[in-house]
Amino acid sequence: MPRYDFKNKETGEELEKFCTYDEKVLFLQQNPQWQSSFKEMNIIGGVSKSQLGDSGWKDTLSKIAEKHPTSPLADRYGKKTIKQLKARRAYDKHKKRTK
Repeated sequence: MPRYDFKNKETGEELEKFCTYDEKVLFLQQNPQWQSSFKEMNIIGGVSKSQLGDSGWKDTLSKIAEKHPTSPLADRYGKKTIKQLKARRAYDKHKKRTK
């Protein structure tokens, strides 16, 4: 349930309520001396270290990439030799030319 901030127009008193949006609208209709105010936003986000994945997960992804060498996963996590990198660059260059 979201948190809403209110301010009394007459006294300047501030109030914080946890309620639904419909309850907020009803509260403001029943109490015309109160107005909705905005202090701060409650944002929960970001990526923690545990969500990034550990080296074990990266090893698993690299094994999957080895089994599927033409997949986007292989482009990101697969092991490539110099020969494979040069061949891929040549292929991409030729593909651009033929478009």
